[in-house]
Amino acid sequence: MRVQRPDLFLLLVIVLGIGFVFGLAWGNHQFVMANPGGADFLPRWAAVRNALTSNASPYSPETTQMIQRVANQQDVTGPNAFYYPYYALLVFLPFGLVRDYLWARAVWMTALEVTLLLIAVGSVQLARWRPQGGLLVLVLALAVTWYPGVRAVLDGNAVVFGTLFLVIALLLIKSGNFGPAGIFLALATFKPQVMILVFPFALYWAITKGHGSLVASSLTTLAVLLGASFALEPGWFMDFLRQLIAYGQESGWHTPGAIFAGWWPEFGAGLGWVLTAILIVAVAIEWFRASGKEFRWFYWTVCFILLATTLVGIPTRPANYVVLFPGLVLVFASWNKRFTNVGVGMVVAAAALVAIGLWAIFARTMDGAVWWLAAEAPVMYFPVPLFLFAVLYWVRWWAIRPQKTFIEQMKIIEKL
Repeated sequence: MRVQRPDLFLLLVIVLGIGFVFGLAWGNHQFVMANPGGADFLPRWAAVRNALTSNASPYSPETTQMIQRVANQQDVTGPNAFYYPYYALLVFLPFGLVRDYLWARAVWMTALEVTLLLIAVGSVQLARWRPQGGLLVLVLALAVTWYPGVRAVLDGNAVVFGTLFLVIALLLIKSGNFGPAGIFLALATFKPQVMILVFPFALYWAITKGHGSLVASSLTTLAVLLGASFALEPGWFMDFLRQLIAYGQESGWHTPGAIFAGWWPEFGAGLGWVLTAILIVAVAIEWFRASGKEFRWFYWTVCFILLATTLVGIPTRPANYVVLFPGLVLVFASWNKRFTNVGVGMVVAAAALVAIGLWAIFARTMDGAVWWLAAEAPVMYFPVPLFLFAVLYWVRWWAIRPQKTFIEQMKIIEKL
């Protein structure tokens, strides 16, 4: 019997993978030629291009004017300034080397789509889940078709890369590689509104567990990133803050309190502050509960803190909910492990609800004739966090403790 050589099979997989990526890039280029967009990507690409060609600060008025000119040429509307920490240039630099915006956007979209699949695979590993083939395909499909993922790709939101850095950091922590984990944990802070609570929690947990190398690596990497930023652009931090404040004043803060104030002018803002206070207390409780606990407990708490960050009052957008995907997979894994066959049905039903339900809400409430350019209604900010809040607490007990075998469960019953 003839046996196929493993190296030839691996080569075939690599060739097919490369072909798929190039085909995907070509398809994306066809799409972007016919459909303007990339409101999140264009300002960062233009800022990098201006820095490369004119050595200009990404926060300078000249760069902002240049961004506006490119946006007008590409018929793109949206926030036309850099709005990122200076060291975020590292993320956008490879794509800024592409001179043509349409090709740069197509390559960026391709990178985001592939990264969404990597996030899904990493999330499955973090949940210690071995889904059967059909469930794995479902998770991969959900990652690239649910509303936050699609919106992030079409807008060009770099939160996808921030989420990948975080997932890599968590996988390295899970495997005990704390030095490299700290590097990726620090890199993920280029998206500060996502990492503002998770980063200090991870350091606190590492201290309580005695993982000094994680703390040292994270802080050293962050110090290098900040130090290099101040060396190259001494005034970047204040310029960054001024841009954020100006953006919030012009476009709205995109927080629950601001949305509530629009819905209920009399008491909406106060309701937002109440929600913020409740979530801060909840985060503090879970933060200290996780002190010195094993990775399972730490990981559930990370997922919860990421969830709380979306509603605590930090400006965000539904595309940023890509960072909640690992928590969603953790819920799916817990159901499948706990309820086996019934759990499969629960996973399929929940995936369909998340995928179809979000698109249905968006279709009913969108403001605009072209769906990929349409503005999101405020109601789009709440379904994912509220659903995930309920199911994360549902599976908390199972997620934070090792699953017992049937024999172990029988021994416990015998002792009763």
